[in-house]
Amino acid sequence: MRSIFRSVFILTGVVCCTLFTVSQLPAFSQAQDSPDKTVEKTETKPRKAPRGRLPNFYTQVVNGEQRETIYNIQSKFTPQIEKLEAEIEALKAKMNEEVEKVLTPEQKKRVDDLRAEAEAKRKEAAKSKEPPTEKRPPDTGKTQTIPPGEKKPE
Repeated sequence: MRSIFRSVFILTGVVCCTLFTVSQLPAFSQAQDSPDKTVEKTETKPRKAPRGRLPNFYTQVVNGEQRETIYNIQSKFTPQIEKLEAEIEALKAKMNEEVEKVLTPEQKKRVDDLRAEAEAKRKEAAKSKEPPTEKRPPDTGKTQTIPPGEKKPE
C-alpha cells in the first residue's frame, strides 16, 4: 500500500514539474499571449565597453548616479594601476635575476630541479583533485530496521 502512495506522489510531482517547465518555455508563453502575431528577431545592440566592478557590498547601497560616478573613477585610475603593476613585475624579474647571479652553477641546477619537481607535484595534485567516484552498494529499494541494542549485520 505504501508503494502505491509513493508512486502516486512521485508521479504527481513529475507531472507538476513538467507542466511548470513547459509553461515557462518562450515559444509556449508567446503562443498563448499573442497567437496571431509572428515573432520578429530584434537586432542585438552592440555591447558597451566594460564598465568596471563595484566594490563588495556597494550594489546594495548605491544608486544609479553613484554607480556611474564610481565607474568613472575606476576608469580614470585603472590605466595608472596597470602601468604600476607592470613596473612591479619588471622589478621583480630584475630582482630575481640578480638573486640568481649569487648562486653557483651547481646551486642553479639544483634550484631548477626543485622547481621542476614542484611543477610535477602541482600537476599531479591537479589531476587528483578530480571528484572521486564513490562506490556504493546497489540500492535494492529495501530498508532494514535494526532494533536498539543489536549490531548491524556485516
